[in-house]
Amino acid sequence: MKIFNLACLTLPLAYMALSPRVGKALYRSLLFQPAPFLDELEENPPIVGGIRAQEFFFTTAAQIAPSEMLHAWYFKDIRPSQVTGSGLEGKTILLSHGNSGNLAIRLALVELLLACGASVFVYDYRGFGKSTGEPSVEGICQDALAAYDFLTRELGLSERNIVLYGESLGAALSSWLSCRRQVSGLILQSGFSSLRRIAAERFPFLKIYPEWMFGSTMLDSLSVMKGEHPPLLVIHGKLDQVVPFHHGEKVFGAAKRNKTMLTIHHAAHGDLVSLAPEKMKDGISQFLQSLAGEAVERRKFQV
Repeated sequence: MKIFNLACLTLPLAYMALSPRVGKALYRSLLFQPAPFLDELEENPPIVGGIRAQEFFFTTAAQIAPSEMLHAWYFKDIRPSQVTGSGLEGKTILLSHGNSGNLAIRLALVELLLACGASVFVYDYRGFGKSTGEPSVEGICQDALAAYDFLTRELGLSERNIVLYGESLGAALSSWLSCRRQVSGLILQSGFSSLRRIAAERFPFLKIYPEWMFGSTMLDSLSVMKGEHPPLLVIHGKLDQVVPFHHGEKVFGAAKRNKTMLTIHHAAHGDLVSLAPEKMKDGISQFLQSLAGEAVERRKFQV
């Protein structure tokens, strides 16, 4: 009887303690794999595509997570329209990267995006590279808001010239941000349909937890696409085993309108830029050109 009573007491406690909402520290190392910034670049800030980055540090607000200091590079393209493509002058891509490393390992992607004719602003989440703090879902959401607000308030960019680009984890983050700020377009590369779905696929025992036990901030691109959203480009490798291709298909299928899907048939998760640079460049360039001259649709935002 004592064993039974003990089990009745400890099992519910263990169930709660191991839930994603309560046991955040247990899952942090699975979701976030940051690397410190190693000052081994030949040029720091680097020169990519003939453009030297401007280095910035900015502070986040403390609305849904503690305030931190974030590190960013801004590759501002000042080439004439004959080089960048008509109508792309002033377009800036706000790049939210994946869950590992830091911004320094994204230079190949930055170079490809610059070749598409847009400027690129890439930043590190809290706990990544030179950014302070410790990463969390709520924290990186606060970081994305801060990066956007820095572009508009400090650098003076217009919302009609900002395109969100999310890579893997950053894709869900960019979707989340698109519900809270006006942007010209949204590009999702190798993104999962929702944090809960990808977590349950990787760790089936998590299926025992209802949605509300995954925390108050849900990274759920699928839900975003079912509502009002900016023009969308989904990019996914058909051979992706980290975030299977069906996640990209579901996000694209849920999107209401103004949507394009770019499938890289011979690529997996982290090799799209290296294996299909021209296809990536052509698809992204065409998408950016389609945004040129379009008015940013005014949308209602979540709080």
